[in-house]
Amino acid sequence: MYPEFGNLKAMAEIRKDWRSKLDFLSPQQWERAEQVRKDVQQLGLEITLAEVLLELKLVSSSSLRQAMGVEPERLRPSALWDGKRTREKDLFFVLKQEGIVSSGAFKEAARLQKKLEELGISRSHLEILLMQGRLKKKTCFQILELISKTDLFEDDLRKRRKMHPLKLSLIYFGAALLLVGLGAALEKLTRPQVLRYEEDVFAEKSEAYRYEEPEDESPEAVFARIQAYARKHPNRYGKILDQYKAFAHRYKSSPLANRAREEIQRIHRKIRATIAEEYRLLQEKVRLYYADPATRYIAKKLVKKFIRRYEGSVWEQRARALLRKYEKRRERGESASPAAGELAARPSREKVSSSPQEILRQVLALLRRFQYPQARKLLEKNAKTSPVFPQVLEEVREEEKLFYRILALLREKREQLALYWQGRRYRVERLLPTKVQLENGTWISWEKVPLRFFYNLRKWMRISPQEKHLWGRFFANHGLATLGYRYLGDYLKRNRAYLPHLQRWIALWEGRHIPESGFKFYRDRWVRGMDYEYLVSNKIFYAESWQYKQELLRKYGQSLTQKLKMSAQERARRARIKYRKRLFQEQGVLEVDTVIDQGDSSKRVDIVLLCDGFQAKELPLFHRLVDKIVRSLKKVEPFKNYQEYINVHRIDLVQGSSGISQKTWLGSHVGGLNQLRCDAKKVQKYAALAPDADFIVVVANVRGVRATGGNGLMTMDVDGNFDDRVVMGFGLAFGNLDCEYVDEQLAQMTKDYTQKEEYLHINTTRQSNPRKVKWHYWNYPPWGNRKPKVGCYEGAYYREKGYYRPTPECRMRDHRVDHYCVVCLEQMERSFYRFVSPIDDFSPLLPKQRIFLDDSLEFRLTPLEIKNRGKVQGKFLSQWFVDGVVRKPKRGTRGFSLKLYGRNLKPGRHYIVGTLEYRNKRVRRDLGLLFDHRVWEVEVLPYVRPRIRGPKRIRASAGQLLQFRLAVEAPYRHTDWVWEALNLPPRARFLPEAGVLEWVPGQFQRGKYSLDFRIRYKKDPGVVVRYSVEAVITAPAQNNMPFFRYMEPLVRKEGEEIRWDFSKYAFDVDGDHLYYSCKNLPPNARLEPNSGRFYWRPTLFQGGTYPLKITVSDGVHTRSVVFVVQVENRRPGEKERYGRDFGICLGVRSPRLKVKTNALKALESFPWPNRLVVWTNLLQDFHPKYREYALEHLRELLEEGSVRRKQMFLALVEPQIFQLMDMAPLLRKVRAVLRDLKKKRALTPEARRLERDLKKIEKYQKWRESSP
Repeated sequence: MYPEFGNLKAMAEIRKDWRSKLDFLSPQQWERAEQVRKDVQQLGLEITLAEVLLELKLVSSSSLRQAMGVEPERLRPSALWDGKRTREKDLFFVLKQEGIVSSGAFKEAARLQKKLEELGISRSHLEILLMQGRLKKKTCFQILELISKTDLFEDDLRKRRKMHPLKLSLIYFGAALLLVGLGAALEKLTRPQVLRYEEDVFAEKSEAYRYEEPEDESPEAVFARIQAYARKHPNRYGKILDQYKAFAHRYKSSPLANRAREEIQRIHRKIRATIAEEYRLLQEKVRLYYADPATRYIAKKLVKKFIRRYEGSVWEQRARALLRKYEKRRERGESASPAAGELAARPSREKVSSSPQEILRQVLALLRRFQYPQARKLLEKNAKTSPVFPQVLEEVREEEKLFYRILALLREKREQLALYWQGRRYRVERLLPTKVQLENGTWISWEKVPLRFFYNLRKWMRISPQEKHLWGRFFANHGLATLGYRYLGDYLKRNRAYLPHLQRWIALWEGRHIPESGFKFYRDRWVRGMDYEYLVSNKIFYAESWQYKQELLRKYGQSLTQKLKMSAQERARRARIKYRKRLFQEQGVLEVDTVIDQGDSSKRVDIVLLCDGFQAKELPLFHRLVDKIVRSLKKVEPFKNYQEYINVHRIDLVQGSSGISQKTWLGSHVGGLNQLRCDAKKVQKYAALAPDADFIVVVANVRGVRATGGNGLMTMDVDGNFDDRVVMGFGLAFGNLDCEYVDEQLAQMTKDYTQKEEYLHINTTRQSNPRKVKWHYWNYPPWGNRKPKVGCYEGAYYREKGYYRPTPECRMRDHRVDHYCVVCLEQMERSFYRFVSPIDDFSPLLPKQRIFLDDSLEFRLTPLEIKNRGKVQGKFLSQWFVDGVVRKPKRGTRGFSLKLYGRNLKPGRHYIVGTLEYRNKRVRRDLGLLFDHRVWEVEVLPYVRPRIRGPKRIRASAGQLLQFRLAVEAPYRHTDWVWEALNLPPRARFLPEAGVLEWVPGQFQRGKYSLDFRIRYKKDPGVVVRYSVEAVITAPAQNNMPFFRYMEPLVRKEGEEIRWDFSKYAFDVDGDHLYYSCKNLPPNARLEPNSGRFYWRPTLFQGGTYPLKITVSDGVHTRSVVFVVQVENRRPGEKERYGRDFGICLGVRSPRLKVKTNALKALESFPWPNRLVVWTNLLQDFHPKYREYALEHLRELLEEGSVRRKQMFLALVEPQIFQLMDMAPLLRKVRAVLRDLKKKRALTPEARRLERDLKKIEKYQKWRESSP
């Protein structure tokens, strides 16, 4: 029988004669039905004979109803969802999506469904699961309640089964309740949990808990039974509400239905009133606990617990607002509320809460301050409000007597007592009941006295077993909870009757509710009685979440980690296959492969090769052509010397037909004059599939056509001499050079260019005078016996007359020539540096730095590693400036460096500028491309770095007092700094005035910790120093090794923030506290040791793959795992925001004009050294509008600048002055600056060299103006 149709068996026994009423059935039909029933039972399924008759259509539903007296629909499990197939689909989807029923069960149900169909019985998957007993009727009811009452699936389950994250979270909450059986769970829920269930999480209408009353029971009897249940269990709001709602739904016409609805409304009002009262009490608790920094964490804990209880309701929002309110008060330094002692001392002015629990909390706060008289007065005043107050009053009196005994003993041991205060050690002079006097006359309260005073009482006094409960309460009240709990645990072994009285104090100490099973002492901690037996039998070291941890150990044990890793790799492989399949179906892309990978794309030239018009069987031909093209490119300048800075990517495009006669993916076609063309927009779209695309080559499946190129795109066929055609096409596409040969047909297709367009044509000109031509600088100096390198030779740009080229022979004129001319070679060299900066690496990575006076900071620029294959072509030169003053760098194996000391700089802001230029013999005008820079802003604090004296590593056992002191060394005093402890573990205490940390850890706190401290300078709160101490807590128990679950590689782009929590993937079955570390963290990344949270925002220069070795330790055992972070390259965009890193350096060098313009606009808000360096270098730019822009802004900057600014400008211009000899306005400005500095007697060696160079340029310009 189905588990959800248990009443069918009873009905069948009542109606044993139902078969006789079906006398129209033949014996053969009865025999067939019995045989089918046996076959179904052999499959492991239960089915009734009546259901078989109905399924085989041997009887009608009306006949069966008359025979059995029951509706035929009740015989089918579909009655669970009201016979609606749409609800059945929703139910099936939730069961499968949430994993309530395993996939194997669904597969088994599908197999049984086919066999049942062979027998003539139609059953769905869910009905088969019900027949097998793998699914319960209650589970289906509860899922359908979620669907119908929260309206979560109204639209989502109908539209591709897509869910909102908020809706998914509610589904998970419902599924978790289903797994434990919601009906049984509601009976065990406490009152606040029932309130959470009722308040704003689920709708008011509920039909989940339907029950079947006997048919002969009257509505009055049913209503009386519900009322009796409500009187017996008044706190089971959920169950009572469900019964009243079911009654009102079933007996709609009965007069009692209105009374049921009134009861429902009354219960809802009571629930809301209870929540409001609980919130009011929460407000008072927060107000009280926030008054004392030592108890502030209790207030946060209570608020968070209230938020979890009423998550998703308006009460959650109110609780969060309450917490924010008191946090803002704390930040402003305002008092959150009057102290508890003031409340007790002024009963006439302050209104005392009427809640007994609130009064007990005030008493506890007074006891922690050693204010016993005030605590007694508060209890005596309210003695009649609660029957427990007289007993509490007696306990307070006993503890007060104990304190006076302790005080008398401490007075005897006064010579041995000393404590640290404001960084110094003092003897104790006097001890009073309220305060302690030091030898310097300072009075301090008892709550600031070190714990060692009381910890040593164990050996100074003999503690009898009958007094252990007094000592236990005393220690627990005053910071020695571990020691106090142990005494109380020992006392309970002798006197079990004391537990009910002790539970009240435990709830106050730890801010917990008293569970029904009470508290039991386990490993220095009070645990719930319901957990105690399991913890003892399994020897588990922690108290909370042990079921979850045990399940993790079973599921993710180290033997299974490799399987999980292989499973994740298999999923990644399938995802790649799916992605490639989609690319092939939509765009015809068979594969995207990186042939040569030599580093980050932002620091390399990326060449992308695409094929067009190839069938799948012809791809090997394309692969061989790619190898030939790559070998040919390595022979071409400038790649001959820069082979280590080239990345090559191949994209295979496949189409059905061979050739380009039909429509192709890239639009390749043969145009006029037998030239091969393609659609540039489509090519850019496909090239974007590669990591980056600086130069694109399209190979079309055609022969005997002419290759073309330009603007970074080259097209070529599969025939001919590759070396010759690659050299020619590469010059056109990569160098944007003009063809120098003569071709009348091409001349007719190309337009003549004007004087304004002259600068766009590098190697051709309409100027016939060699002295005035744009490449005249290659003949400098003209005097002496030097032969001119270049001239004006007629015949270029496809025309025989009117256009001139630099030399008689060049590769751009005849591909059989084995070299470029000097002008073309210069352009090819410059084109490489359009995509690659001469600075390969640098440090520090961030532009803003901060140091103390005694600190040092090293700045470094690492140039490219150029392997000159042949003659040495040039060398790197570097200039460094500190606030505009030239500094000489140190040249080492890793590049140029400059080390600065804080004492050599004045306190304040300083700007350190480092420039790097590649002086190449093949380049005389680099257009600013062979130059790059970095500018750092360094703030030197006017203080010496404080040296903190204290331990770096410490080890202690559970139950022992761990105490150490932190002090700041001279020339500072302890009082000059504000001391603060960050994220201290429970039961630890830090005394800021003394700089002392005190902690008696419990056995449940075993593990490794990072105790973090922060000190802030009082004179300058912005000066912050951090200090960390590694603490290992040991305990005598079995210690298992921690585990790591497998983590898939993380992929992010440059500039995106990375947040990762390793604590979700690492766990310790013993419950030990884990310590996280990583030795190969990238720069500007951070890993919190205690929480395992990882934070990193990669800059635009940090692309690449980072295998981070994450180590987790519990103090004894360690476990490491490699976590791969892949940072994808990203170039600055047209709307990029600059300032966080050195992205502005990439923006001003970008070949995209919109990106460059946006970067120059952003540059105007940068400090003056950044603007000066960029605008000076921009004077050589290829585009005239940028040169004019830079000159105009330089004039404004120098007019308002100081002498150092002008000296720095001349130092930057001096190495480039021969490249700027054609800019007459700039030369006039340079001469004016020189005259100004000469008047002020502030000429530097760079300025004097510049004066001599200007005289040479003036002589050369006169020679140029003279007739040839």
